[in-house]
Amino acid sequence: FVAQNIAEALKCKFEAKDTKKITIIACENYIKASSFLKELVLEKLPEDVATFTQEVVIFADAAVDCIVPPSENKESLTVRVEAFYELVVDKTALIDSDLLAIPNIIFTDTILAFVERKLFTLNAAHATTAYLGYIMGYKAIDEAIADKNIRGFIQDMMTKNGEILCRKHNFDAAEHTKYIQKILKRFANTY
Repeated sequence: FVAQNIAEALKCKFEAKDTKKITIIACENYIKASSFLKELVLEKLPEDVATFTQEVVIFADAAVDCIVPPSENKESLTVRVEAFYELVVDKTALIDSDLLAIPNIIFTDTILAFVERKLFTLNAAHATTAYLGYIMGYKAIDEAIADKNIRGFIQDMMTKNGEILCRKHNFDAAEHTKYIQKILKRFANTY
């Protein structure tokens, strides 16, 4: 739904003859979200603006991880987020970019490895915890993960998936174990 707004902004950039390069990163739970967004934006542009856009706009794919708990205040624009976050960006799209100097972003030339890590560790565990919790009558993830049987099953699942991911993508096994422990701690967050 943001593609039309971005297309309108890029038309203005074209009309102003503004050739300064910009980077767009779609932080969404979607594989190659920025690449997909680029297709949607280009479809909405006249040919000359689309050509210009491909020369001055970088759409860098990313894997993003940050839980935004539901807000009680529907009238406020204030957003509360958990302390943990991770943003992994495809550095192959950012050759000679100033963005590479931004701290706390993981830049990689193997973005799909990190997307798979998130899908098969965090997302798979989150969904499975929710399904098992629902079957057991729990109302929230923190309640479900507090159940020793569910927690044991989830930890085993993430460990087995992690072994495969570490073998496939050469992730450090000790670092991946820390990642799993962080996820379990996050699931226990009552917020």
